Amino acid sequence: MRFQNCRRIPMAAGVAEPTWPLPETTPRFATWSLCGVRPSSCTSDDNTKCVRWHSGVDLTKAADNALVAAPEDLVIVKVNVNWSKGKDGAWSRATFARTKTGLFLVFGGVRKDSHTEWAIKVGDAILQGEPIGRIQGSYGMLHFETYIDDDESRTSNSRWYIGEEPPDGLVNPVNYLQRAAGMAETLETWPQRIQALLDLGYEAGDATWDWGDQAIDALKVAQRDLGLDDDGIWGPNTEAAIQNALATYDAQSPEPAPKPTPEPTPDPIPPPVSQPEPAPAPKPAPDSTPAPAPTTRVPAPRASAGTPAPTMPWLWVPIGAGVLGLGVAAYKLLMSSSPRKVS
Repeated sequence: MRFQNCRRIPMAAGVAEPTWPLPETTPRFATWSLCGVRPSSCTSDDNTKCVRWHSGVDLTKAADNALVAAPEDLVIVKVNVNWSKGKDGAWSRATFARTKTGLFLVFGGVRKDSHTEWAIKVGDAILQGEPIGRIQGSYGMLHFETYIDDDESRTSNSRWYIGEEPPDGLVNPVNYLQRAAGMAETLETWPQRIQALLDLGYEAGDATWDWGDQAIDALKVAQRDLGLDDDGIWGPNTEAAIQNALATYDAQSPEPAPKPTPEPTPDPIPPPVSQPEPAPAPKPAPDSTPAPAPTTRVPAPRASAGTPAPTMPWLWVPIGAGVLGLGVAAYKLLMSSSPRKVS
């Protein structure tokens, strides 16, 4: 038994590549886990036991003390919130956190005080992949809920009772968990399925509508084209065939031709600005100071041929006097040495 309009609930977004929240545990979960009835023993024939709808997805087969990690960067909002009794009667706990991508996350089924192993407290920022707690063995799984929390106003999860519409902000974590586990994303919501048919060329209606007659008729045509029974039921075989057709369509779709890059328009070259020719510099007025009269040079007397021209005329006077003196002295000596004639 499931909530009838579960496929109206949109998918959680978050980061493109989240980390699997149980890094030591093989990924196991059911895509139909959200919107199931609680307790699980309730049947549509015994409504007295039907209490509420399941608001999350259970990640099963988790061993005692298995590590729980942050699927993306987050901030701790609450720790050690009472959650559920395990098979041994011990209460498991829950940790609440808020992501940078606008999600509010619920991690139900962790061991009491397991966050203290890493000294985690409310308000701490935890990076993607870092530990936030450990699994309570008697609970044996991790209950994972997601809500839209763009305004950061949510501080707790919501109980979804029978007869009520889904809680405000509740989103389906199935595609988020599939990405975290490295699986292909399945088409779970009505808008996803209508959009897939539209992408393949079938008139399935508007992707914002509920699943109705037009969508069912389009699915039957698609099933016939894909070689399936046209029962109008979106089962596992139809899911696989639609996914394969989408992959083939995407592979064959020509990539849009790149838009030519327009040639840049050159900036216009401004016309040269005419510069006025500089006025000629005024010629200097003639100097009024009279030029000095030319100096008349008296040429020195030329020496006779064979006699070098004296270069220092002022030496001639003493030299001449000296020569004259020597001549007089020689004459006197000559006269004195000659014998005198006696008369």
